[in-house]
Amino acid sequence: MTRDFLIKRIAEAARKKSVSVSSLSESEVGDIGVLLKDLRLELFGISPDQLKNLVNSVEEDVTRIELFESKEISIIAFGVKPGRAIPLHNHPYMYGFMKHVMGSGNVQSYTFDSKDDAYNIIDDRIFYAGDLVHVIKRPVTTIGRATVDKVFNFDPKIDNFHTVVASENEPVGFIDVLIPPYDGNVRKLSFWRELLQSDERVLEPSLAECRTLEQIGIPENFTRLHMGRAAAIKRLEDLNITRNNQTTKVNQNY
Repeated sequence: MTRDFLIKRIAEAARKKSVSVSSLSESEVGDIGVLLKDLRLELFGISPDQLKNLVNSVEEDVTRIELFESKEISIIAFGVKPGRAIPLHNHPYMYGFMKHVMGSGNVQSYTFDSKDDAYNIIDDRIFYAGDLVHVIKRPVTTIGRATVDKVFNFDPKIDNFHTVVASENEPVGFIDVLIPPYDGNVRKLSFWRELLQSDERVLEPSLAECRTLEQIGIPENFTRLHMGRAAAIKRLEDLNITRNNQTTKVNQNY
């Protein structure tokens, strides 16, 4: 299946859901997940090993490569350096599919608690700094060799908040497909932190897993590198030239 045909199929599946009020059925989510099994980095001219090399070559915590975007979907490659993380963030009114492509790490997700207003007013609430949401803390998902090519998904209520942490000894990479994309308005990226259970603002938990999250600004010391696909490929070509030159110099010393 060609890249353009696959993207077209995914966009068609998402098209009727490309507004802020969106609701994909379980079967529609399943259909998109099946399509994503054929979505590979190589279709965009980048291999998992090259993503790993690119991540290791930069100082930033997270490398973000924009592979494709339309009004229906965005497709992004992410790489996280060893021991670093994508901070806790959300995807308001969006469906997301995360395909693991390389490396290892952990994903910690949170699901809206049904007691939270956003659970019932999910289609028009805009979050602001200092806002609180009440959530259920999900079990940590470990990603590694056994999960390469596996697709994880979230929706506007379930697992909508999450953080990705790379293992200490290798980076982790994945492809993100968002339906619809961020728009900087209702669908605006924001960062969050989990309040201590002793904080007076924490909702009386109905379950032991209940937590309260607070919206914050960009976390201090978090760094990220954004680039388009063409820029990423050019950078990889430059890295390859540099490696070849270094190899030549080493060989000349023998």
